[in-house]
Amino acid sequence: MNKTDKNLQKGSNSKILIILSILLILVGGMITDPFAGLVCFTLAGIFSLTAVFTMKGWGRYIALGLLVIIVLLAINEFPQARDHYQNYRHKNLSGNEK
Repeated sequence: MNKTDKNLQKGSNSKILIILSILLILVGGMITDPFAGLVCFTLAGIFSLTAVFTMKGWGRYIALGLLVIIVLLAINEFPQARDHYQNYRHKNLSGNEK
């Protein structure tokens, strides 16, 4: 494999990270469980952050923009996930199963 093939392969791997980030953002927005949505946003953030460090040029700016969007969505989802967890914990500790 020569140097050009290695560069093409590295660029395509970073593009896959951006595509996975976008898909996880969409899935996290469509899931009705707030904790699962928060997990999807966290995974999307990890993929996007990895793309920020591995890409060059315009791809880095796209990954950085996605990272900002992901952080805002995760901040928005966090209070709902916390309330959902508190209700789940209270229900299991009290023994009420409604």
